[in-house]
Amino acid sequence: MLNKFGIDEDSHIMTGRRAAPEAGKFRLLLSDTFSGDDSALDFSDKAEAIAFAQSKAGQDFLKLYLYDDQGELVFSC
Repeated sequence: MLNKFGIDEDSHIMTGRRAAPEAGKFRLLLSDTFSGDDSALDFSDKAEAIAFAQSKAGQDFLKLYLYDDQGELVFSC
């Protein structure tokens, strides 16, 4: 089932987790500033994660934050 961010939560979404993903991966946090809902999605490739974030950017009330495996913010929009 797709959530309101257009992501299949049953296949690869993790919610309520810390910002840093497992080693070598990137975690994209999606936050709806209106409803307070949030989701997270892990990527193996930084460029793929940024491209996905940019495809969702501009939606009302949606903030996106990409973290590396050290928990450092590497991209946001």
